[in-house]
Amino acid sequence: MSRPSPAEVASVLSKRAEVLDTIRERPRSKSEISEAVEVSRSTVDRAIDELDDYDIVERSPPDGYRQTELGSLLSAARDSFWNSIEGVYAASAVESTFPRGELGEHAVFDGAEIVRPKPHEPDRPLQHLLDRVETADRFRGVTPVVLGQLVDACHERIATGQLDLELVVTQEVLNCLRSRYRERMPVVLSESDIRRYADGAPFPFGLGVFDCGERRVAVLILCSRNGIGGVVENDSRVAVGWATRLFEETAAAATPIFAD
Repeated sequence: MSRPSPAEVASVLSKRAEVLDTIRERPRSKSEISEAVEVSRSTVDRAIDELDDYDIVERSPPDGYRQTELGSLLSAARDSFWNSIEGVYAASAVESTFPRGELGEHAVFDGAEIVRPKPHEPDRPLQHLLDRVETADRFRGVTPVVLGQLVDACHERIATGQLDLELVVTQEVLNCLRSRYRERMPVVLSESDIRRYADGAPFPFGLGVFDCGERRVAVLILCSRNGIGGVVENDSRVAVGWATRLFEETAAAATPIFAD
């Protein structure tokens, strides 16, 4: 068989997902598979034959079948893809400026926790971010908006030496911080790395990387007219790596701001 196209493989993985998932943990016979997925033996026969044609399953003596190494990798890729789709749809329900995907932000949606407002708890995303700030040792972020409660929380932890802050802001945000928080900004500027991005907001969402002890978390902040429309959080290596790189690139293009 010639090398199949990604579309062909994706179709087989989706069509035969139930059968393939039954042999994820251990080999099973066709009769065991038939009983597990509640389909006829002939349906299982066709599924195994098709998966075998794509080298996704193989015989496991004496009479069972198991995933090949290729099959295991393809199953993991399929799960990652479906998790990403689920995360994107969940986040798209948030009333906010939705990420366009141009910067690779899809990495954060794979297996993400989506924090959205609720009718009885409209500030739930903000409270989630406050919890992160209050438990973090280090916070690196990019914000196109001013969130007063986050400013207060960061100032308190910076003033007591509990938080290492690196932040990239727009000129508009910097102007607002200096006018609204005149007493607090000297401490923040002297004890933190605050940078100004010259050409407006670098992207239409907020970005954060939180170090909480040994755990590191990547966060996308979905901004709305009323503040925060939602938070997408992920602690996977891929998500954290992407968020860290994007922050570092943005910070490198910004100008350091010092206390007056």
